[in-house]
Amino acid sequence: MTISVSAVASIFLLTWAIKRLLNTLAARKQGLYPPGPRPKPFIGNIFDFPVAQYPQAFVEWEKKYNSPILHAEVFGSHILVINSLDDAIALFERPERARIYSDRPIMTVNELMGWDTINVALMPYGEVWRRHRKVCHQNFNIQAARQYELVQTKKVRELLRNLLYTPEQFDNHNKLFSVSVTISTMYGHDVESIEDPCVRLSDETLLLGSPLLVPGGSLINVIPALRYIPEWVPGAYSRKVAAKVRRMTSEALRIAMGYVNKSFEAGTVAPSLVTDFYEKKHASGASEEEEDIIKNIAYTVYGDVQTISFTSSFVYLMTVNPDVQRKAQVEIDSVIGSKRLPEFADRTTVFTNIWAMSYNEKAYPDPYAFKPERFLDNEGKLTDDKVLAYGFGRRGCVGKPMASSTTWIMMVSILAAFDITKSKDKHGNDVEVNDKFQNDGLMLYVLTVPPSFYRAYNVSRR
Repeated sequence: MTISVSAVASIFLLTWAIKRLLNTLAARKQGLYPPGPRPKPFIGNIFDFPVAQYPQAFVEWEKKYNSPILHAEVFGSHILVINSLDDAIALFERPERARIYSDRPIMTVNELMGWDTINVALMPYGEVWRRHRKVCHQNFNIQAARQYELVQTKKVRELLRNLLYTPEQFDNHNKLFSVSVTISTMYGHDVESIEDPCVRLSDETLLLGSPLLVPGGSLINVIPALRYIPEWVPGAYSRKVAAKVRRMTSEALRIAMGYVNKSFEAGTVAPSLVTDFYEKKHASGASEEEEDIIKNIAYTVYGDVQTISFTSSFVYLMTVNPDVQRKAQVEIDSVIGSKRLPEFADRTTVFTNIWAMSYNEKAYPDPYAFKPERFLDNEGKLTDDKVLAYGFGRRGCVGKPMASSTTWIMMVSILAAFDITKSKDKHGNDVEVNDKFQNDGLMLYVLTVPPSFYRAYNVSRR
């Protein structure tokens, strides 16, 4: 007697559904949860979760239910949304609670995509994650991050050149800049073209895989038994996408490590996290676990292209706020003059639902107005406001020094080299810039018409 795949899947689904139903009924008897949309029998709030612009949607939930801490339920799994900075600090950074809230949710789709064991940011909290975190601290602390400054400066200068000659290709230049910094610092490979397979794979993998990780992004995350449905079954979209992402992830790793191997064979090794490790291994030895940790960290940094989001947002804000752009340029000119570009030696200070915290009207009056000066005190010094983009507590971004230095040199270099203005149509009229944001799961960025970059380097701004 043979049993079809669909029959096996049905048995798994039925068993799982009964178990979930019993767990849900038991959980609802145990006590109260924070306010939120009323769950429906069995399925909970699966249809209440937004599939796009979810940070803003959770802000609306806060207004509707009059609480910065919100609760939702999906098939018996309970989810809390934290909109308040004070609550986030209390839960994620205070020692007595940080360990409890430092884990990551178990997402079946992570395993299907092959990200569960190689992406440090998605690893569960435990001894394996702690060993990865320790190595991250050793290589990305403030002192260690300085070894990457030459690469960061070189890649920013290449970005400036590209913006000068072909500003209409801003999106491509932005992707190339972001990926080339991470590939060069992690693997020692100098990416020179948007056609490089490292850039293409990074872009496509992120666009395909990230949407599956957001709330409501994939039913596989709430019904793990769906993983057993073959990817060729009609309607099994998440299963098909996850399988494709897994193949692309393996290919990206193969290509990146291939560059490393070729550089050793040719004697052209460039300093990087991975090449430095292998030189150490050849000289004094290293364990297989140490090698795997280095590879995992390198891939995590390579796959994190948040610089794309930051650069596009920065250029957008400078375009629609020319008065703020001007103030920043005057400040830069007062430090370096108008005869050269900024360098790291010129720097003195590096300037959950993070969206809700950033737009908190009590903390930041008129929060939707672009006012960088709100983060300066009466003496012009930075306030002690937390940089929310780096996260909280033990799961905060361990690469903060490197990320901060990359964004700093990018911002001051663009402002030193260019005046950023709205583009012109064929009649010479300004093309209006919209303020729409595209959410691709893990990355939020501005969708806008490429601005114009007018050369200001070596030109007096007076």
